[in-house]
Amino acid sequence: MNFKGAGTIFTNNEIVLSGFNIKINAISGIGGKPNNYELPWETAIRETLEELFEINPSDELIININMLIKPNKIKNNLNYYLWVYTLNDLNTLLHFLKSKQTESKLYKKFPKNVSELILNRKTEITKEIRELYLLPFNPCKLSSDFIQDLQLIQK
Repeated sequence: MNFKGAGTIFTNNEIVLSGFNIKINAISGIGGKPNNYELPWETAIRETLEELFEINPSDELIININMLIKPNKIKNNLNYYLWVYTLNDLNTLLHFLKSKQTESKLYKKFPKNVSELILNRKTEITKEIRELYLLPFNPCKLSSDFIQDLQLIQK
């Protein structure tokens, strides 16, 4: 199948998981380009595991995750596929990976919930996605006062 990439969105329709991608110096979603003969769903799951945990998943793990969590919807935008999951699905994924004794060098202890996924990440050693964020689902503008506050505390 010919496609340019695939990714995942974890959301509750109010907030969405995102990350600071050091390769593009910007906040982005989770996803990337296919390897070899992957199908879009395989790319989406593999990229999720690589970017959230910096692990190289086996084909069996990717298949098991595909059977474990089901997307609310799948979207295609110019041959980039998005699998849309809930934040509860993300928690289910974390519990499943923990039950499989999954380890990640990005976490002292493997995260058991979304809060630990975001707050306990070792950001200094990551290769692609540094910090993780929960952002508003609908992009919003920051107030100029808040931007000034942020600039002030950086000095």
